[in-house]
Amino acid sequence: MVHSTDARQARTEWWLFTEAVGVVLTWLALAFLAIVKTTPNGKSIRARWEFYLSSAFLAFPITCRFLFNIDSSLLNYLIIFALLLAFAEWKNKKQKIWFPRRACDLDQLPRRILEFNGSGLDDPAVKDFVYRTRRNQIGSIALTHKHGQTIPRIQYNKEEVKTWGVVYRALRQLHARHACKEYNEGFALLEAHCNFSEHTIPQLEDISNYLEKCTDFRLRPIGGQLSSRDFLAGLAFRTFHATQYIRHGANPFFSVEVDACHDLLGHMPLLTNKKFADFSHEIGLASLGASEETIKKLDKCYWYTAEFGLSKEEGRLKAYGAGLLGCVKELQFAMESNEAERQAYDPSKATVYTHPDYGFQGLYLFSESIQEAMDKTREFLQQLLVDPVQ
Repeated sequence: MVHSTDARQARTEWWLFTEAVGVVLTWLALAFLAIVKTTPNGKSIRARWEFYLSSAFLAFPITCRFLFNIDSSLLNYLIIFALLLAFAEWKNKKQKIWFPRRACDLDQLPRRILEFNGSGLDDPAVKDFVYRTRRNQIGSIALTHKHGQTIPRIQYNKEEVKTWGVVYRALRQLHARHACKEYNEGFALLEAHCNFSEHTIPQLEDISNYLEKCTDFRLRPIGGQLSSRDFLAGLAFRTFHATQYIRHGANPFFSVEVDACHDLLGHMPLLTNKKFADFSHEIGLASLGASEETIKKLDKCYWYTAEFGLSKEEGRLKAYGAGLLGCVKELQFAMESNEAERQAYDPSKATVYTHPDYGFQGLYLFSESIQEAMDKTREFLQQLLVDPVQ
């Protein structure tokens, strides 16, 4: 009798243990599914119902045990099956590539900006708490901006306007010597129509309205750097995501982060050029739904042309890349230093080059003209889309 009681007690303890493990595993599966179901389109009715139905199914083992008194061994089998379903759901999500299908889908991108990790950098913009607070305050405006709305205007303070003016004056002197003809022509248009001057920081809404008339491009505010896929996706909708915050005043001639000086002084002039705007649009279109490997190649093509490209004019090298034309120190280095390496632009070779995340590029690729660079890139894109493995 004693032995029988001990055996029953042991079985009861084992049952309680297996039940506890089963409950924990089931709710872990529920939590796991909730995470993998959080997609950029997770607020849609379809996504919500998928989550509810999946959650109900994963909760089924608990219901079976406590309402219908199903044997614990069957409960464990059901838990294992539910976990396998959750794993299959996760694997299915990993294989899906999200990309915007309508211009309003770009509303989701401000929440997908990359986290800036400048902890190892000796830069005042990283260490100045007051600056970071102001920078994040301006950057957060993008989170509430929606497609079709007017871009909020920023009331810049004296320090920000001063920094802008210092950068503006230094760059305009360098542009006269080193910028390509198309860039200087576009800059003159922005000065005439968008309030570009050393004394005032232009507003994105004014630039966007003007670009839309010129090249059917428009701007959207962003609070930081986007991934290559998301940035290129914006270009596919003839939309350029531009920052509104200004770099730190202690280091105006080189910034480790993208900012309004880079975006406005670097990128905007050539977006007034219809041919170059169309070229940017085509690279963006090629990115929609592309594999990660293809995105890397598209990013390199954009990097070595629109960001750091050089072209020849009357036998002399000129800059047309925004990363150069929006940065005083790097423009000087690329165009005037003997340490800078310059090679002819070949898209197939450019896709295997590596470049630093911070600091000067070191390697700059040139073409006989901007048109040649665009033609070579288009030819490469055609081959890439036919055979992405090349």
